[in-house]
Amino acid sequence: MAIQSPNVSFSANDKRLIALLERLLLESEEETPSTNLRRGEVPLTDAEAHELVTRIDATLESQEFWQAAHLIELLSKGSREAAREVYLAGRARHGFSRIMSSNHYHSFLVRLGFEKAYVPGIEALDYEYFIRMEKRLYLELGIQPRVVELLERFLRSRAQEVDASRVGKRAVEDGLLIRSLKAIRPQKDLSGNFTAVWTPNRIAGALTLFADMTVMFTTRDWSVAGTMSAMAGAIGLTAAG
Repeated sequence: MAIQSPNVSFSANDKRLIALLERLLLESEEETPSTNLRRGEVPLTDAEAHELVTRIDATLESQEFWQAAHLIELLSKGSREAAREVYLAGRARHGFSRIMSSNHYHSFLVRLGFEKAYVPGIEALDYEYFIRMEKRLYLELGIQPRVVELLERFLRSRAQEVDASRVGKRAVEDGLLIRSLKAIRPQKDLSGNFTAVWTPNRIAGALTLFADMTVMFTTRDWSVAGTMSAMAGAIGLTAAG
């Protein structure tokens, strides 16, 4: 089945944040030039660190990001009715009527793997198809091919956990996404220098989250892909290594 082009509407802040995270992910894969840094610890200039903190904070303050994070947390716990209200509100922000979104909610849950279809013809989104959708989104965003490869590897490594979360069997703790993203902002060390102590998993988790949030409440399948990717991102943010 052909993949529909994502309806991406990123702000200048979103684009710059993704570019910064791309660079961090690439650098986290390199051998560190200093014995004072472990692999995965990325040194930043004060200007770079300040910009990263500012742009993460600006994204976390958006209502759409909070709605998307809340939707993921509710679905991961199996709270379908509470999730429905968040889904309808998020879709309304994109201009979809409540009636239309209500009618589509069941098929969204079926494609997510959360419910069985009432009628034949709709089935859960295959994980390989999901990977293909994500690669399409990353290319639409202009993400570098090497970073796309790293993100694909990250998503494949989290397949089992995402499959559990998408059907409400691996809960994402309330507020975990926001807290985790705040916690990974660069901090000053004892010498007064900024260091982003981020592992590749955490950088990939943040990047998948920020890349997918604006497709979360668009078409049915992009809503499903965005939800699955954000669940992978949540797992990555709290993983070691």
